[in-house]
Parts: sequence; structure tokens; C-alpha cells
Amino acid sequence: VSGSWGQYYVNGERISINESLGVGWTRYDKKCYYATYSILPLLNSSRNVLGAALGQGWRDLANFPPKFEADDLGFVLNPNTTEILPGRTEMEGLLSKSPTWTSRVVRMLVKLRTSDGIWHTVAQTTGKESKGGRIGEQATTSRGSNGTTWQGTPGPVTFDSIFDGETYDAREAERIAGCFSPHYSPTNVSLWEDAPNVGAEAWAKRTIMVAQPIPPIRPQETVAPLSIRLVGMSEDGKSGHFVIDFEKNRAGVCRVLLPKGKRGSNITIRHAEATMHAPYGYFGENGEFLYYDNLRSARATDSYIFSGAPDEAGQLWQPAFTYHGFRHIEIFHWPCSDDDTEDGDSNAFGLPTYMLRCKNFPRVQMIHFRTDMEQHGDIRSSNPVVNSFWEMALGSLSSNVMSVPTDCPQRDERLGWMGDAGSSADISALAFDVAAFHNAFLDLIEDDMSSNGSIPDVVPFYRYGNQPADPSWSSAFVFILYSRYHVAGDIRSYAKHRDGVKLYLENMYRQYQRRGGFEGMEKSGIAWGTYGEWVPADVKQRPSATYISAFNWILTLQQAAEMADASYDTDRSSLYRTNATLISQDFLGVYYDDTSSTFGRGSQTELSLALRLNLLDSNATMRVGETLSRRLEDDGGAWTVGMFGFKYILQSLVKTKNAGAAFELLMNMADPSLGYMLTNDVEPATTNLWELWDGIHQGGSMDSRNHHMYSTVATFLFELAGVEGNQEPGLGYSQRDPLRLVVGGVSKNISSACSMSKTKRGPFEFCWEMIAPGRQQNLPAVFAGTAFNAVLATGLYSNVTVPLVDMSIRNGVYVIIEENRKDIFQGTLDGQTVELSHKPVAGLHRLAYDLQSNSLVFLISSGKFDFQVLQVI
Repeated sequence: VSGSWGQYYVNGERISINESLGVGWTRYDKKCYYATYSILPLLNSSRNVLGAALGQGWRDLANFPPKFEADDLGFVLNPNTTEILPGRTEMEGLLSKSPTWTSRVVRMLVKLRTSDGIWHTVAQTTGKESKGGRIGEQATTSRGSNGTTWQGTPGPVTFDSIFDGETYDAREAERIAGCFSPHYSPTNVSLWEDAPNVGAEAWAKRTIMVAQPIPPIRPQETVAPLSIRLVGMSEDGKSGHFVIDFEKNRAGVCRVLLPKGKRGSNITIRHAEATMHAPYGYFGENGEFLYYDNLRSARATDSYIFSGAPDEAGQLWQPAFTYHGFRHIEIFHWPCSDDDTEDGDSNAFGLPTYMLRCKNFPRVQMIHFRTDMEQHGDIRSSNPVVNSFWEMALGSLSSNVMSVPTDCPQRDERLGWMGDAGSSADISALAFDVAAFHNAFLDLIEDDMSSNGSIPDVVPFYRYGNQPADPSWSSAFVFILYSRYHVAGDIRSYAKHRDGVKLYLENMYRQYQRRGGFEGMEKSGIAWGTYGEWVPADVKQRPSATYISAFNWILTLQQAAEMADASYDTDRSSLYRTNATLISQDFLGVYYDDTSSTFGRGSQTELSLALRLNLLDSNATMRVGETLSRRLEDDGGAWTVGMFGFKYILQSLVKTKNAGAAFELLMNMADPSLGYMLTNDVEPATTNLWELWDGIHQGGSMDSRNHHMYSTVATFLFELAGVEGNQEPGLGYSQRDPLRLVVGGVSKNISSACSMSKTKRGPFEFCWEMIAPGRQQNLPAVFAGTAFNAVLATGLYSNVTVPLVDMSIRNGVYVIIEENRKDIFQGTLDGQTVELSHKPVAGLHRLAYDLQSNSLVFLISSGKFDFQVLQVI
């Protein structure tokens, strides 16, 4: 099955029962995904009927006009240039081309293998060469029987839009009830018509069918309401107006247990992320309860029209062809039966008290769905704020994987913005099994790449953005590849796209040369890049877009060289390293002042990004780190960074021996900060991350409460939990390059933590806790120490560092080491680095004391371990 969003049936049984929406998003003139189902148990020996209920999905031209080059679709937009063409960002210009593009299409192919092992095609849409079947102008229902006749009619979903929602008319469902059954006999044959063939459309002639390489979109979580508030009633007291809070901000729809309703009446649900509060207004003022302005033009409204059938009450209704990003909903016109209402006095809203006596409150749930990727990463610690930050990052990531990595789930956008996708690639890989998801997205990037290597800001290239992209956005191509290599140990993805990487980097070099290098760009005043340091906390400290583009380009060259090395692609590795060196020299010449040990204007972002590039020797690096620390002090310990500075500032502080400052910055609760998002008393973001630092004070336009670009903080949370940053590729899979774990984490500011993720060799779990000073095991001395346990997949090696309590060891430090509550070592460490002789433990390959770090080092592999280290203090 392929086409637009759809629900598919065989003999009345839905075959896509555990899936939401439909097949994934692609550039439809190049490829269309198809899904495969086993339907043999549903077939009859005689007559069989295939059916599809269709919605528009991403093929909705009004909301997702294509911006890519496709001459025979009516778009004369040639991206084979490094300049932005006039009018490319004007959606109206695209729509005026009126391409031949049908929004609701389906292609179905049924094959049957007989007992002799031969496959037979027994049904398909409209003909051998058909690319799809399209039925009607509204959301539609189609049926085909015996593989020969395909007919369609408007279905009960009379309106559907990703942005605006869905309307379901149960009266229309009555008209075609049972239409997917083999025994269906329409009461009015004229309502059904032969389904037209869309195979002649230009996109259908060009496209190819590709088995969907990613998991389908599936329900992940069912969320019950935190509160249901009755805020209004109709004049006759027969229907209520409710505001419902689900506590969590997620992407999905509502599932409603239908009440009894009069034929032709409706219930309407509007979705929002926030309630009304200052500065937007006040809850209940002028009858307004939820804040909708940040949805922009998206109506986010679902409606159900009652048929009035006796068995309608008690049925479940869930919109099929839309989704929303929301925490709150308003329900209008909810039926209250006569015997539940009575006249009375007024309440706080100035309305009769029968409002408070509508006992028939809505029974509704939030259904959160996304691309069905396994979550294999998790973090828990003794610090509740750290735990909350993890949940916020995880929630925003989870709401923005809808076939492609989207920017947000609520407003009239929900696009594959490359800047967001590239920034969060690493943490996505640590948290989820994104192998298929990212590899499919990399293919989509190449689908949108022009013949000269330019890449658009948005992939697939619909609705917004430019081509060529802002360099910091197009760099996502390399960053996602690098996350596949560095986090997952997968070099095959780079090998597949190595030619695309070369083409892209060559395009970038031509742009750089034509603009006269970084000095020429800065002097000309024409920035290289459109977006730059996106939404900084302090716009006064925002670096030039050229600086941000320069950083990301150098980083892509460095990463491309590293991947080429790993692929034994020596010629390209040498080319990329040479270019990285040349561009880095230009970068240092234009932006670095050795006298003051600063970069650019010395903002948090500029200093943090420069430290990430590793362009200076160790002494100069430490001096720049001191500059960053002073900058942070001058800023009052507050964040001033935007999207890119945020990703790297904490690690840059740790790198330059300022882990304490990094932890203090993370724990900042003042506005602006993550802590303020979490703890403000107006609109706390407990399960998601805002787009803007001061989101609750902004209005309209661009003010998402569920953006994943700041989810990059979670990579630092892994370091706090003891998983070292800058691991070798593959997160430790050999004895030579083990996974590096540290009891106490990078800052030593939390007393216990657990982390888990998945490596090339399999999963790992690592938990540790500090043991407070006290007497242990009835021994006379006072001990302090640590305990840690680890679970490592077969073949996975790990180096676990256990720091000892700082104290003089001139006279030696007595330690006891246990594994599974059994002593494996007791003795005095006398101030030398030494291998420790211990009792044998399966999977423990080495136990040593390192004098320089005053730490014990355990090399372990393949198994479950439970160690305790006690030290006399």
C-alpha cells in the first residue's frame, strides 16, 4: 500500500490497525514509500473487498507546496546555483503554478502465493502501470473487489488538514456503513463512481516505489487528563464548554468516548499548548481560556457531527488524518442530559450554577504518537532538576519524529528544518534507536540535493526555507552522518553518502571563495547565512551569522575527514583535512585575538564554539577557557547563548577545567534558563522545551513550547551521569577503545545516577552512588566510598574510573573492594600507580590505582557487575 495518509481494509477488517496517519513523507516526484501487510487470514475463498479511507497528509498543496526543482510539475525553480533565487521563499508564487498534484491517492497491490510456490498478482489499483488511485475532492473512501473494480465516494471525514484538524460526520458514515464488507450493497449506486487513474500526472511518471525504510507512526502513550474544568454552558443548559489539562505537552490527537448527541449536533475540540495568562490576557477574560496565537494560522480544531444513532453513545472517536501539539484542549457543545441540569444562582463567571451540575463530563484521553523507534537511552539521578531536564529533552524529541525530524508539532510548520535535525542528532542516537530513521532522512537529503551540491534549509523541501541553505543548516547532512559513526559506530552510512558529502563540501568551498573568505564577508556586511545563532537568550551578544557558518563548516570538514579515515578513503580524508586547516587559519586570522585570548566579540557562543574546534594548543585553549569563565561571570552567571552556543558551552567549560561553573550554569533557575522554563509559576515546562528562552512573555508568530533544538543539553546530562564525552567511535566496543565511565560524573555535584544507552555491540547500564562517611561492616575505622553496578552486552568493554576521596596518601590509603558483597581486594595504596592483585572476577580484566587522578580503574566486559569501594578516611 502506498499513497497519501490512509486507513486500509480487507473485508471490513483494518489491516493497519496499530498505525497512525500513513506512510512516511518523501519528495513525491522522486520516490513514494509503500508498506506491506500479510492479509491471508482475512481472505475469503470467494469474494474479497479491499478498501481505503484517504486523507491528504503531507500531500496537501495548500499547506505543503513543493519548493524543489521539478520543471514538469510546473515549477521552474532551478537550484543549481549558489544564489537564492528571487521569490523562492514566497509560497504564493509556488501555489500560483498550479501543479498537477493530487492530494488523496492510493496504490494497492495484492499478491498471493499458491501452494506451488508461485506468486500471483490478484488485485491492484486501476492497471498495471498505475501509480495510484484518487477518489473525490474531500477525504474519501474507496473500495475494490475481485481485483478489477475500484470505486470511490466522499467519506465521513469531510475535512482534513495537518494544521487545521479534521471534521468527522457520522451521518456520512451511516450512508456507506459496511462498504468494505464483501456483502455490501449500496442503497444509492450513483454515489459511487469509478476511481480515476492519477498515473498520468507528472510526479507519478517520475517517481519510484520504495519499501518504507522507517518504522510506521504508532501510538506511544495514552495520557489521562490532570484536570477537567467546566467553564461555560449553552443558554438552554443542554451542552457544556470544558477546558482540559493533560499535564504533558505531546504530539497526537484526542480519543473521545462519545456521549449521546442529537443528529446534526457536534462537539468541537481545539488544541493549545498554554492557557491564557499575562501578557496575552487572563483565563476566562472575554470568554477566552486557551492561548492560540502561537499556532499562527493553524486552526488545530477537530469536530465530530452526531448521527443520533442509538448505538452511537459509548463508541470511541479518534481523528485519523491530523495531529496536533498540545497540553490543553477546549471542548465546545459537549452534551449534558436534561436531568443533569437545573436553574440557580450565578457563579464566579457570572453564569447559572447549572454549569456546575453537568455530571456528564467528557471522557477523553490524549493519544501521543510518533515514528515507532525504541527508546534505549535513559538517565536518573539524585538531583530532581537533572531528572526533569532529561524528561523535558526526551519529551520534545519524542514529539518531533513524524517520519522526519520536525521542528515543532503545533503551529503551521512541522517541517524537517535541518538546523534542528543536525543539532539534536547525537542525543537522538543516545536516546532512541534512530538507525533506520536517520538513514532514511539522509537519503531524503540527497534527494533534495542539487546537481552542484547545494542543500535546502528544509528536507523534504516544502513550504519554507531556501536553497542553498544557511550553512549551519545544511551542515546537518554531515552531522547526522557523524552521529551514526561516532555514537553508533556505523561507518556504512558515510560510505553510502561519501559522494554526496564531497559534492556538498565542494559547493560550500565555492560559496566561501566567491564571498572573499571570512574577512571579505565581514567587511561586506552581507552575512553568510540566514539564521545564524538562532534565538539567543541575549540578542546583544549574538555573533554574526558568518561566524556561526564558519564554525559549522570547519566542524563538518573535520568530521568528514575523520569518517573518510575510518573508511580508508585516504584521498578524500587528506583533501578534507587540508581544507579544514586552510579554513581554520582564515578563521583564526579574522576572529582570534591572542593577546586577549578571545574570539570575535568574546560572547559565550563565540568562545564556546571556538573551543569545540580544537584549533589552539593546550595553553592557549586554557586561556580561552579562562576568558569564557570571566565572560560568564560578567554576564552574572546567566545564559546568553542561542541554539549553537547552547550545545557546546557546558562541554567547553568542562574541557577547560571549569566543570563546577558548567554545573552552576545548568542549575541556574533565573530567567533566562532551562531552570526558569521548568520552575516558573506561570507556565512550567515539565515535559518539553521551549523555542524561546522567554517564551511565556512572547506572543504569536514564533513561540513554540515544544522544540527539540535545546534537547542537546541531554548529552551533557549523560556526562553528569558518568558517561564521558568525546568517546571513541561506537561508544566503546573493544578492549583497546573501551567505553569510558566515571563514578561521580564530570562535576561530582550529584550523589547518585543511572544511565543507559545502546552501542554498536549492544546496550549498557551504569549506576553509581556515593557512600557517606561512616562505619562499615563492623570495622573500627571510618570509611567513605562509592558503589557502582554495570551491565554490559556481550563483547562490550568498559573502563570505569572510581575517584577516591582526596587526602594525603604519604602514609598510604587503606581500601576495600568488593564485588557482589565479596572482598576481592584489601590493602594499602602507597602513592604509586600500580596494578592491583585481586581475587578473580569473571569479566574483570584489570584493576589498577592511578596516582595522577587518585582513582581506581576497572576494565570490565560482557556481564553484570556490582562493585563497592570503601576507603579509610
